[in-house]
Amino acid sequence: MSFWNLFSHSKREREEDFIRQLFHLALADDQLLEVERAYIYRIGKKLGLTEERINELFRNLSEADIRYLKPPSGEGFYSIFYLINLIRVDDEVQEEELKVARSMVMKLGYSPDTVDIILETIEYNQAQNISVEETYLHLKKRLS
Repeated sequence: MSFWNLFSHSKREREEDFIRQLFHLALADDQLLEVERAYIYRIGKKLGLTEERINELFRNLSEADIRYLKPPSGEGFYSIFYLINLIRVDDEVQEEELKVARSMVMKLGYSPDTVDIILETIEYNQAQNISVEETYLHLKKRLS
Protein backbone atom coordinates (compact mmCIF):
# COMPACT_ATOMS: atom_id res chain seq x y z
CA MET A 1 0.00 0.00 0.00
CA SER A 2 1.39 3.40 -0.90
CA PHE A 3 1.73 6.25 1.56
CA TRP A 4 -1.12 8.20 -0.02
CA ASN A 5 -3.55 5.27 0.21
CA LEU A 6 -3.57 5.73 3.98
CA PHE A 7 -5.67 8.86 3.65
CA SER A 8 -9.42 8.97 3.95
CA HIS A 9 -11.83 10.12 1.26
CA SER A 10 -9.81 13.34 0.88
CA LYS A 11 -6.83 11.51 -0.61
CA ARG A 12 -6.96 13.46 -3.88
CA GLU A 13 -7.30 16.78 -2.04
CA ARG A 14 -4.20 15.98 -0.01
CA GLU A 15 -2.26 15.01 -3.12
CA GLU A 16 -3.26 18.18 -4.93
CA ASP A 17 -2.45 20.29 -1.88
CA PHE A 18 1.00 18.68 -1.79
CA ILE A 19 1.57 19.57 -5.47
CA ARG A 20 0.51 23.16 -4.71
CA GLN A 21 3.04 23.23 -1.86
CA LEU A 22 5.77 22.02 -4.21
CA PHE A 23 4.96 24.70 -6.79
CA HIS A 24 4.82 27.37 -4.09
CA LEU A 25 8.25 26.37 -2.81
CA ALA A 26 9.72 26.16 -6.31
CA LEU A 27 8.50 29.69 -7.01
CA ALA A 28 9.97 31.13 -3.78
CA ASP A 29 12.82 32.63 -5.82
CA ASP A 30 10.36 33.95 -8.43
CA GLN A 31 11.29 31.42 -11.09
CA LEU A 32 10.32 27.87 -11.94
CA LEU A 33 13.32 26.10 -13.42
CA GLU A 34 12.78 23.23 -15.81
CA VAL A 35 14.44 20.80 -13.40
CA GLU A 36 12.04 21.90 -10.63
CA ARG A 37 9.05 21.61 -12.93
CA ALA A 38 10.11 18.12 -14.03
CA TYR A 39 10.55 17.07 -10.38
CA ILE A 40 7.04 18.27 -9.46
CA TYR A 41 5.47 16.60 -12.49
CA ARG A 42 7.28 13.35 -11.68
CA ILE A 43 5.87 13.38 -8.15
CA GLY A 44 2.41 14.36 -9.40
CA LYS A 45 2.37 11.51 -11.89
CA LYS A 46 3.60 9.12 -9.19
CA LEU A 47 0.57 10.20 -7.15
CA GLY A 48 -1.70 9.43 -10.10
CA LEU A 49 -2.37 12.99 -11.25
CA THR A 50 -2.59 13.63 -14.97
CA GLU A 51 -0.33 16.14 -16.65
CA GLU A 52 -3.43 18.20 -17.45
CA ARG A 53 -4.43 18.32 -13.77
CA ILE A 54 -0.92 19.29 -12.70
CA ASN A 55 -0.96 22.06 -15.33
CA GLU A 56 -4.30 23.26 -13.97
CA LEU A 57 -2.99 23.29 -10.39
CA PHE A 58 -0.05 25.39 -11.55
CA ARG A 59 -2.16 27.80 -13.62
CA ASN A 60 -4.55 28.38 -10.73
CA LEU A 61 -1.89 28.47 -8.02
CA SER A 62 -2.67 30.75 -5.12
CA GLU A 63 -0.92 30.69 -1.77
CA ALA A 64 -4.33 31.14 -0.17
CA ASP A 65 -5.41 27.78 -1.65
CA ILE A 66 -2.66 25.83 0.11
CA ARG A 67 -4.24 24.24 3.14
CA TYR A 68 -1.34 22.19 4.58
CA LEU A 69 -3.59 19.23 5.17
CA LYS A 70 -1.92 17.10 7.79
CA PRO A 71 -1.45 13.43 7.03
CA PRO A 72 -2.16 10.77 9.65
CA SER A 73 0.16 10.71 12.63
CA GLY A 74 3.66 9.55 11.76
CA GLU A 75 3.24 10.02 8.00
CA GLY A 76 3.95 13.75 7.68
CA PHE A 77 7.63 13.23 7.06
CA TYR A 78 7.01 12.07 3.48
CA SER A 79 5.84 15.48 2.33
CA ILE A 80 8.54 17.34 4.24
CA PHE A 81 11.32 15.19 2.80
CA TYR A 82 10.15 15.67 -0.79
CA LEU A 83 9.52 19.39 -0.28
CA ILE A 84 13.08 19.83 0.94
CA ASN A 85 14.44 17.62 -1.83
CA LEU A 86 12.89 20.11 -4.26
CA ILE A 87 15.18 22.82 -2.87
CA ARG A 88 18.21 20.75 -3.87
CA VAL A 89 17.00 19.58 -7.26
CA ASP A 90 18.69 22.50 -9.07
CA ASP A 91 21.89 22.18 -6.96
CA GLU A 92 21.39 25.72 -5.63
CA VAL A 93 19.80 26.45 -2.29
CA GLN A 94 18.29 29.94 -2.32
CA GLU A 95 17.60 31.87 0.89
CA GLU A 96 14.03 32.57 -0.29
CA GLU A 97 13.44 28.84 -0.68
CA LEU A 98 14.78 28.18 2.80
CA LYS A 99 12.43 30.77 4.32
CA VAL A 100 9.40 29.30 2.58
CA ALA A 101 10.44 25.72 3.43
CA ARG A 102 10.87 26.60 7.11
CA SER A 103 7.43 28.18 7.17
CA MET A 104 5.93 25.13 5.47
CA VAL A 105 7.48 22.59 7.83
CA MET A 106 6.23 24.58 10.81
CA LYS A 107 2.70 24.48 9.36
CA LEU A 108 3.10 20.71 9.05
CA GLY A 109 4.08 20.43 12.71
CA TYR A 110 7.88 20.27 12.53
CA SER A 111 10.58 22.56 13.86
CA PRO A 112 12.07 24.97 11.29
CA ASP A 113 15.56 23.53 11.89
CA THR A 114 14.26 20.29 10.36
CA VAL A 115 14.96 21.89 6.97
CA ASP A 116 18.65 22.35 7.79
CA ILE A 117 19.00 18.85 9.24
CA ILE A 118 17.47 17.27 6.15
CA LEU A 119 19.50 19.40 3.73
CA GLU A 120 22.77 18.63 5.52
CA THR A 121 21.98 14.91 5.61
CA ILE A 122 21.04 14.84 1.92
CA GLU A 123 24.27 16.62 0.97
CA TYR A 124 26.40 14.33 3.11
CA ASN A 125 24.68 11.18 1.86
CA GLN A 126 25.01 12.25 -1.78
CA ALA A 127 28.75 12.68 -1.26
CA GLN A 128 28.83 9.15 0.21
CA ASN A 129 26.75 7.74 -2.71
CA ILE A 130 23.90 6.83 -0.38
CA SER A 131 20.58 6.56 -2.22
CA VAL A 132 17.65 8.92 -1.79
CA GLU A 133 15.56 6.01 -0.50
CA GLU A 134 18.12 5.12 2.18
CA THR A 135 18.43 8.78 3.13
CA TYR A 136 14.65 9.04 3.44
CA LEU A 137 14.42 5.97 5.67
CA HIS A 138 17.29 7.15 7.89
CA LEU A 139 15.84 10.64 8.30
CA LYS A 140 12.30 9.36 8.86
CA LYS A 141 13.53 7.17 11.71
CA ARG A 142 15.58 10.04 13.14
CA LEU A 143 12.99 12.82 12.85
CA SER A 144 9.55 11.19 13.06
